[in-house]
Amino acid sequence: MAEAKRTWSVPTSPRSPHKLADELNLLSRFEGQEWSRETQRSFAEELGQSDFFEGSIYQREPDFSARDRINRSPKTFGFVRFDHGNRIEITDAGRQLISNVRPTELFLRQLIKWQYPSPKHSGASYAGFKIKPFLEVLRLAHELDGLTKKEIAIFCIPFIDYNNYETIKSEIVDFRERAAALRGTEKKRFLTQFHLDRYRSVYYSEIESGNFRIREQGNTEASIDSFIKTKARNSVDYADAAIRYFRATGLFTISSRTFRLKILDTKQEIVESILENTDREPALFINNEGAFLDIMCNPSLPVLPQDDETILKSEISSLLGKIAERGHSIVGVEEFSVENIDRLTVDQLKDKQESLEALLKNSSEIAQIQELQSYDLFDDISDVFKKISDRKDTDIPDKPLFFEWNTWRALNMLDDGEIKGNLSMDTEGKPLHAATGGMPDITCYYRDFVLVVEVTLTSGSTQFTAEGESVPRHLGDVTRSLRAQGDNRPVFGMFVALNLNNATIAHFYSLRRTEISFYGGRAKIIPIDIATFQKMLESAKNVGGVQSRQLYSFLQWVNERADTASDESVWYSDVSARAREWVSVSSGS
Repeated sequence: MAEAKRTWSVPTSPRSPHKLADELNLLSRFEGQEWSRETQRSFAEELGQSDFFEGSIYQREPDFSARDRINRSPKTFGFVRFDHGNRIEITDAGRQLISNVRPTELFLRQLIKWQYPSPKHSGASYAGFKIKPFLEVLRLAHELDGLTKKEIAIFCIPFIDYNNYETIKSEIVDFRERAAALRGTEKKRFLTQFHLDRYRSVYYSEIESGNFRIREQGNTEASIDSFIKTKARNSVDYADAAIRYFRATGLFTISSRTFRLKILDTKQEIVESILENTDREPALFINNEGAFLDIMCNPSLPVLPQDDETILKSEISSLLGKIAERGHSIVGVEEFSVENIDRLTVDQLKDKQESLEALLKNSSEIAQIQELQSYDLFDDISDVFKKISDRKDTDIPDKPLFFEWNTWRALNMLDDGEIKGNLSMDTEGKPLHAATGGMPDITCYYRDFVLVVEVTLTSGSTQFTAEGESVPRHLGDVTRSLRAQGDNRPVFGMFVALNLNNATIAHFYSLRRTEISFYGGRAKIIPIDIATFQKMLESAKNVGGVQSRQLYSFLQWVNERADTASDESVWYSDVSARAREWVSVSSGS
């Protein structure tokens, strides 16, 4: 008997929807072939060797890795289909994603159509499902001033029938009121227990009948507690993935204080129109997968509010107002005058809207850097680092992304160089998605040197496997690029991790003492844990700010110490100790 589903889910691989285009483009080389195990193994092999892929291929069953990447997200959201003799077909929606034509609009159309039941989610396993998950979460976020990751995990993931909407909404309100009355450990205990109790009720039938297993443990029998904890933990992963995909629609940002998934001010009218005009009832496609896919894979469906020139003009006006609020002038502002706008087609209006959003993103970044350099955001940056360091904290969506963004903020606060984060931000200055494959997380350009910064939350042996090759490779790439331009500034690397694995430390120590032309000579990579990095920030704030020459002095000392330290553990211990007093030492040098 098939397992009864109690929740909807969002594919967790690839981790970011923004990686789908590269993987689909690679899959297009196999288009027309049968999606057989042999084809899957070939695709997995090429995927593992590609420059953009950041992950690992399951070597014992590479075909499983291929199915994991393609059968989930691309198939679920209509970017690929296999209904013609199980042959690979990149859909029109998939081709549009590959071409990067209005990707946010594309993701919005595809997510609005995503529904349960469907030919992909049907049968007795999905009895009781009647929902378009994105649409109902959008409605909740609109009416409740956003949703936290915890709220999405507890209430939205098991929300499977839109007819229960008002009940879910009132439960979230009650949950917030109860949580707001608590503090500290008591609040954390309440949140954890509430989550477990909720999933205990979701899986009540399975618990009562004793018919429950844990897939991650090979479908073995489990205790009730371990079963519920696994389901609750999975719901957090699904909530994290949901936030990443929902933000790909361009409708959402993340609030600063509560980390809620919130609707952007400039998108309110569009959201209200979607909620008013989209049918909440999932369409029926019983035994008609082809008809369902014809709609699901069509990038022109459904019609969106922004296909209407009146709403587009209203959004353009809202964007102009936002830019004016931030005190930034617009070059060529006359082209956005009423007279000029009225002459444009819908596609031309969308081009203008996209250019204004790009300008707003840029102005947000400039404003944020100005605020950072005054140290006004020091406490906020410290608080975010503390939440990132707390493994039990689930408030922050996509912790690796926020770690990268917060480190970018810290470096802008710390130094007087040009700090280039290779991550994308939304119009509110919040991180949207991480650096594309093959690029360092952050590159800092100073007058006398360049610093390549990589961050990670991986630990243990996984840290060395995931980062040991990519960190020096990125350092070498930047070094070669500078030398090709006749730029001979020394290039250093900084690796910031939650905790440093001994193998990682030993690897970077060895690279520093070995001439490797591929890495630009001796790879000068300084490993720092997050607690030490925070101490460096605190020291800089306490003296009223620092200059890049002080950072340069510290980096030079770390580099030279690698030549005299007896081994990697001594070197790392000395680096950590020096980092905690780096400002006073470098000021006196």
